[in-house]
Amino acid sequence: MSPASTRFKRWFFSRENAILGRQRLLFFASVALIGFVLTAGSLLTVPKRPILQLTASLTLVSTVILVHLYWLRKLRIRWAAAALYIILQLALSVQKLSLAFDRTPESAGFILQGSFLSLLLIMASILSLLRYAPTIISAISMFTFCCCVIIFPSKILHTFAPVYLIVLLGVIIYDMTSIRPLLNIEDSKHSKHALSDSVLTLSFPDLTPTQVAICHLALQGKKHADICHILHKSVTQISTQSSQIRTVLGIPQDVPLKEALEHKLGIDHQA
Repeated sequence: MSPASTRFKRWFFSRENAILGRQRLLFFASVALIGFVLTAGSLLTVPKRPILQLTASLTLVSTVILVHLYWLRKLRIRWAAAALYIILQLALSVQKLSLAFDRTPESAGFILQGSFLSLLLIMASILSLLRYAPTIISAISMFTFCCCVIIFPSKILHTFAPVYLIVLLGVIIYDMTSIRPLLNIEDSKHSKHALSDSVLTLSFPDLTPTQVAICHLALQGKKHADICHILHKSVTQISTQSSQIRTVLGIPQDVPLKEALEHKLGIDHQA
């Protein structure tokens, strides 16, 4: 396997934790969907209008920029996904408002179609476990739908409005009571002193599982005796494994293992 393909495999398929894997999968699924929809015509099946064509073009350009920034590691996947979903919601809002001002018999159906697409975006942001994104998208969608109802007093929009607004309010409450507390717990689990074994395995593929576990505990600040107790191994065994870790990773004996691992992982630490 070539170095480029190995790098791509580690970059795309690595799972620092379940949340990052889910965010990455849904992000690229959304990018693929955008490419398909924009290639087919526009985000909504509506007559060609300059403002809608401009919106579609700006959405495509923004998507390319986000993917490029993520590929260059200038943007985290959570921020790239959240920005992508919010940009799509803004595009949908512009299209729905444009249709509301037209006040044609078909406009109400297209506005409802855009509202269902907004619900799909909200669902994607919830499944991605993005902090604040479901609330932001719901608020934008709620404001847009209320404006559409005021501008275009259609009977079907008035009938659908209570159900739609109740669903959006439920999303906001769910985001505040369930998603954010969960992410706070995950952030504490995956702090710089609690890196997952999968990250260490990908970073140091030549180490054995036991050696990875020792590195994991060392990064948490565990002492030699604590590591022996946690792993149920003797002092001699842990000392031997630690020496092998230093040999494999090229760490001098006079450098603390924790500091050396943080340096190799690119983790900033305070003295």
